[in-house]
Amino acid sequence: MFCLRRGWPIILLLLCIPTYSWAGQDILKDTLQGIYNQTLTAMRSAKTTAEVRQIVGRIDMPQSARIALDGKVTSVTIEQTVHELEEQIAEPEKEIWKIDVIWVSRVQDEATSVAWIYTKSVSANVEGGGSAKERGHPVLFGTIIRDKWYLTKDGWRRSSHEKLFPDGVLSIDGKDIVPPE
Repeated sequence: MFCLRRGWPIILLLLCIPTYSWAGQDILKDTLQGIYNQTLTAMRSAKTTAEVRQIVGRIDMPQSARIALDGKVTSVTIEQTVHELEEQIAEPEKEIWKIDVIWVSRVQDEATSVAWIYTKSVSANVEGGGSAKERGHPVLFGTIIRDKWYLTKDGWRRSSHEKLFPDGVLSIDGKDIVPPE
């Protein structure tokens, strides 16, 4: 027979563990969201290759992986990533991308995040034609990403980045396209 007097510590423990676990995930989610936000904000104002190198060095590990849509894993260095992002320095009107973390999981010093990454287009020709009727639709464009993170002495650093599906239209005129109709 279960004795309530002796069993209350067990009940308390069972009630507190899930709460503690979810609270920890919320803190991690907020932390990773902050890293993404800082990175995107810094990239919008970057004017030099040195600034881009510093930004990438704050988020990525020196050697990280990219996982293509076909599952192919490519190893990339910070210098390769900087080279790919250099063209954004010269863009006078940089697209404003946003990232919303929707899920995180942590096991010791490793974490995985899943997030929406998207941008709003002022207008787009979403039907593929050229008539006036087919132009001028506000569009939300993006994808879902999954990133792997490691906790280092300098904080969380991303070790892999994967797009789960190709960039595409998520909504037109505020009407959701994902999931497809």
